[in-house]
Amino acid sequence: MAESTISLDCQYIRCQAQKELKTHIQDVIPFRHAQCLEGTRQIIWETNQIISKENLDDKIKIQCLTLLTNVHRAIAEMTADGAIVEQAIKEVKQLQQQSQQEQQQQQQQTDIAAETEEAIEEEYTTTNGVF
Repeated sequence: MAESTISLDCQYIRCQAQKELKTHIQDVIPFRHAQCLEGTRQIIWETNQIISKENLDDKIKIQCLTLLTNVHRAIAEMTADGAIVEQAIKEVKQLQQQSQQEQQQQQQQTDIAAETEEAIEEEYTTTNGVF
């Protein structure tokens, strides 16, 4: 198998992986993040509904307060994770730009090689025609 074919295959696989990663980071992760935040908000609302009931057993109230504490901690972690997601999106964009630059450089090298080969063939043909 030709080395250029393998190189092109690797380049294609690399591009596909970058596209899939970009889609995952830009679409899937933010969606899941929003789902988690909404779920925790619902838990807070439901827990507050339970706490607001009259004649609530102290044990249940303490459990609800513990749950609220844990949920607020989870929200704080998800908020921090949001910053990580934004950083990941920036890095994907940088990788994509770098990949595009590499592709352009490879194309330029391929063009130069083809032009050089054509020039050599042309010179060889001219030289053979003289003899």
